[in-house]
Amino acid sequence: QAFWLKRRFSPAHQVVSLWASAQAPPVVPAEASMGGKGNGKGDPRVPVTVLTGFLGSGKTTLLNHILRSKEHGLRFAIIENEFGAVGVDDKLIASKSDAEEEVIEVMNGCICCTVRGDLVEALKRMHKKVQSFDAVLIETTGMADPAPVAQTFFVDDDIKVAYRLDGIVTVVDAAHIVQHLDEEKPEGAENESVEQLAFADRIILNKCDLIGKAAETKVDKDGTCQEVAEAATGGGAEAEGEMDAAKQLALQKLEERIKSINPHAPIIRAQYSQVDPKELLMLGAFELSRVLEMDPEFLNTDGEHSHDSRVSTCSAVFEGEINMGRLDRWISELMNTKGPDLFRYKGILAAKGSDAKYVFQGVHMLYDETILEGQVWGPGEPRKNTFVFIGRDLDKSYLVEGFKRCKAADVKARFSVGSKVQALVNTGWADGTITHVWDEGWPYR
Repeated sequence: QAFWLKRRFSPAHQVVSLWASAQAPPVVPAEASMGGKGNGKGDPRVPVTVLTGFLGSGKTTLLNHILRSKEHGLRFAIIENEFGAVGVDDKLIASKSDAEEEVIEVMNGCICCTVRGDLVEALKRMHKKVQSFDAVLIETTGMADPAPVAQTFFVDDDIKVAYRLDGIVTVVDAAHIVQHLDEEKPEGAENESVEQLAFADRIILNKCDLIGKAAETKVDKDGTCQEVAEAATGGGAEAEGEMDAAKQLALQKLEERIKSINPHAPIIRAQYSQVDPKELLMLGAFELSRVLEMDPEFLNTDGEHSHDSRVSTCSAVFEGEINMGRLDRWISELMNTKGPDLFRYKGILAAKGSDAKYVFQGVHMLYDETILEGQVWGPGEPRKNTFVFIGRDLDKSYLVEGFKRCKAADVKARFSVGSKVQALVNTGWADGTITHVWDEGWPYR
């Protein structure tokens, strides 16, 4: 069953929405397998789970995995938050579900500070409609500190009566977390990765397949979160065994590092954010007493909260079609010069020569593009290319203009199918024959 309840509540930037699983029954008893609100020990308030984790860790993939799970039979309201001025993740969620879903999208701001008041107002407005739902899922931006979000459920009188914070789930990118934990921040600025771990009730150590192995980027077929699959390295069974041992040792060390920040939260190893929802939801895992012991100023609404001012976002949008070859070359150039400073970049693309919608996703120097399954540009729908960058010390004009230069020219192709040409390949110039013109965004095949 799909339930649509859409309402705009702030000019141009937010859309309030609700989601219900296509497989969910109209009513889920409190004594269901995951307990519904019943796991709140008779608490009638709507439980809320916060999904957090640094940029590119796999939060949206996890959210979609939960929504598509057929076993739990639960219905959710979703709050989606993006750091950039242009939304991308909501489109990825919309492409995943067999049901129509509604999303609260808080664009152009961080849910823990600049648009925190909008979160409070949204929760108040939607409460009447979600009382029959089993829970609210909040996916924060990767730059969010979960503490002020959690604080909302204890310091606002109306929210305290209507909702209870069930737990905070932090998704960790095993391939990149150490460099973010070790990053030197300006004086007074918090390290978001540390905060996200410290306040977690459950920690998903994601992308474990990358540890200790050479890797190449892959996006899953549905285009949600950039994920990476190991590249073949060879070496036989003995070398493979040594790699497995090295991987286990590296994972143990990483878990020890995480436990030094948060010794209480269970750590769940995962690939592609594949975790049983029963391990994450309806657990009553959030303990205010533990948080106050860790942070006595947790309930102080006047406390200081500062992000690294060097980290910012920019976005570019243009109508028309994109030249994938040109984009690929430009992104490769960016990786060589700006890779460590590009925390996250993602976009929805209209490739010349294809009606399919494409998603492009990257984290630091790992990236890929893929087709959004079942998503096509409809007749009369303006073809539009949207791209968002989040990173440190961004040259915004360079990034925006560089992306726009990847627009496909509206001119006739120089060569036609069957033309004999010389092509520049990895080994140099080689003779070839044109087999395709404007194929999936590439001028020639």
